[in-house]
Amino acid sequence: MKTWKIQNYLEQNSRARTERHESQLKQYRGRTRIMCIFCFLKCQGRQKR
Repeated sequence: MKTWKIQNYLEQNSRARTERHESQLKQYRGRTRIMCIFCFLKCQGRQKR
């Protein structure tokens, strides 16, 4: 009974951790995409000159 509870707790914990990690990754990806677009536009501006 106790081990089952521990197992359940660990599973919930790891699931929450992975979900948190995934949301962080999404935020990071969105941020880097914006930065990439910004850098790309900067580079395009430099090439035109």
